[in-house]
Amino acid sequence: MSLGSASANYFINSRFELLFQGGNQTATVIALCSMRDFNLTQESCQSAIRDVGGLEVLINLLDTEEIKCKIGSLKILKEISSNSQIRRAIADLGGLQTMVEILDSPDKELKSLAAETIANVAKFRKARRTVRQHGGIKRLVALLDCGPDSASLSEQREKDVKVARCGALALWSCSRSTRNKEAIRRAGGIPLLARLLKSPHENTLIPVVGTLQECASEKSYRVAIQTEGLIEDLVKNLHSGNHELQMHCASAIFKCAEDKKTRDFVRQYEGLRPLVDLLKVSANKQLLAAATGAIWKCSISLENVEKYE
Repeated sequence: MSLGSASANYFINSRFELLFQGGNQTATVIALCSMRDFNLTQESCQSAIRDVGGLEVLINLLDTEEIKCKIGSLKILKEISSNSQIRRAIADLGGLQTMVEILDSPDKELKSLAAETIANVAKFRKARRTVRQHGGIKRLVALLDCGPDSASLSEQREKDVKVARCGALALWSCSRSTRNKEAIRRAGGIPLLARLLKSPHENTLIPVVGTLQECASEKSYRVAIQTEGLIEDLVKNLHSGNHELQMHCASAIFKCAEDKKTRDFVRQYEGLRPLVDLLKVSANKQLLAAATGAIWKCSISLENVEKYE
């Protein structure tokens, strides 16, 4: 439901009045579900929730014992945290600390929603620091441990893979801070990311490669990417039809190709030709820039220049 500012304030205020009144779990869940009838990505709805004190209510619900209430609250917070002002307000109200604690929950849907909301909120430095200081990095890394992935998934395995994907999304946001990159490495994130890099599912691969290419600015990660044999997987995913995935793979190769061994691996795994082929996708400027950078770095080795020719 798309609404103007005045209408959004009226309807959303009426829903939150039900939540303010408290009551039983069923009434609360119904009120939360009815909130999702609105277009929560619409700025007028997001502002209305903030203006009526809705953020405080939603964050307080995360401290209840009722899983359905927590899930309903997180579904709303996940949507509205696309707004930069909402993100900062969530952090100021202590929402991140509670979400980090929820990552320990045995409920997989709850963990996935908490991680995905953290991914949205941790777009600025203070939020990323808060996640780290409250033990969030170690918990998020633990979410990656979902076992081997396969193309066909049972319902339970699908939930496990979703938890891992959401964990990777949150780590991707958090990895924009240098201290968090080190915290991810110390928590054992590299081998788990390496295993997920073999996933056949693009929606899992994108945040995994995104995290790796973000962390590849650090030498310890570049060495690990090389020694864990990840260059072969990055090259393989250059053949994907997904431009976002291709762009992050090319960017990771660009950063890692500081080292001659990596440049040799790119040639050995026949990654030079697909990088050149990406230059044909001229409409996608980010992909073009990543591919150009990777080719430039790989060209430092004369053997690669001969291959290009």
